[in-house]
Amino acid sequence: MALSESRLSGKIVDIIDVIKLEEVDYEAMKIKFAEDLAKAIIEELKLATVTGTCPQNAGSLINGKIN
Repeated sequence: MALSESRLSGKIVDIIDVIKLEEVDYEAMKIKFAEDLAKAIIEELKLATVTGTCPQNAGSLINGKIN
């Protein structure tokens, strides 16, 4: 599946909305935001499709591209 800016943006908005509703101390919210944002980015990257070419002699991927 291709990376989606709108899907990731939606996840970030959801994170902010949840944090807005939770009234706790600033430091705790900062940590929660960072953790949730990292999870959203990792989830999005796991959905990415990587394409490229490998040499016949089993060398490293060349001409790689993340979609």
